[in-house]
Amino acid sequence: MNFELAESVVGVLRSGSDARIACLRLERFREADWQRAGFWLDASGLALHLWDTLSHHRLTEILPPSVQARLRQNCYDNRRRTEAMFAQFASINAALDTAGIEYAKHGFMFVRRSTSVAKFPVGLGRCVFTHPADAHPAQLAAFPIQWLNVSLKPR
Repeated sequence: MNFELAESVVGVLRSGSDARIACLRLERFREADWQRAGFWLDASGLALHLWDTLSHHRLTEILPPSVQARLRQNCYDNRRRTEAMFAQFASINAALDTAGIEYAKHGFMFVRRSTSVAKFPVGLGRCVFTHPADAHPAQLAAFPIQWLNVSLKPR
C-alpha cells in the first residue's frame, strides 16, 4: 500500500474548493500504486467518492485506464444496487398498505457530507415498525421479507 497515495486521496476528499488542485496531485501515481490501493479504496468507502470528485472536476483521465474502468464499474454497480433497494422498499410499503398495516418507515439512507450528490448510500436502515394491534407477527410472516423488523412498543 502506497501511503502517499492514500494521503493524497484523503486530501482530495478534504480539500473542498481546492479539490481540483488536490486531484491533479494524483496524476503522479503509477498504475501499480493504484492496483495495490484498490482494496483500501473499496474497504474505506472512498472509491465512489473519489470517482465522484474526479468526475465533477472532469479529471477522471488522470487515473490509469484500468483504474478508471474499475471505479466507473463500481459506481454503475452501486447505482443498480441502490435502485433495487429502493424498489424493494417501495414494494414492502405497498404490501403493508394493501394489508392495512400501520407502520413507520425508519431511515433508508444516510449520505456522507463529502459527497456532492445524495447517491452513495453509506448506511441503510431497512426497518418497519408496527404496533401489535395493527399486525400480529404471524400476519407479518406472510411477507416474503427476511429483514422486516417489528417493534412492539405501546402507542
